[in-house]
Amino acid sequence: MFKVIKTFFDFLFYGIYTEYAKEEKGAASSASAIVGGLWTMNLLFVIMLASTYSSWFNLLVSKVIVVGLLIIFQIISYFVYLYRKDHYIDQIRESWVNKTDPAKVWIRVLIVGYISISVLAFFGVAIYIGSQK
Repeated sequence: MFKVIKTFFDFLFYGIYTEYAKEEKGAASSASAIVGGLWTMNLLFVIMLASTYSSWFNLLVSKVIVVGLLIIFQIISYFVYLYRKDHYIDQIRESWVNKTDPAKVWIRVLIVGYISISVLAFFGVAIYIGSQK
């Protein structure tokens, strides 16, 4: 299960990287930052959702915690995708090239769905919680 999730995020990183590589030199940094931001949004979504059911979780939704989580996930993402001695992007590219065309389409659909759901769920719950105060 962990390998499937890791592979999904590798392809997410690679998809973002290939889009940014068309227009900028720092595409790997941008892709890594976006993946780290999505990880942060997912965890904050869970915390905010839990805070609607328990006041204990309200303590976790503060500016300091949010910024701290963002920094932690950015560091983790940079270590996973950028600060490795081997050429990790080349390994992901090779794995991507070896996929069949139907598999690539399915992976792209999952990636777009994941990004869409992550952003909509995060902001939806944030707006809901903000409107309750």
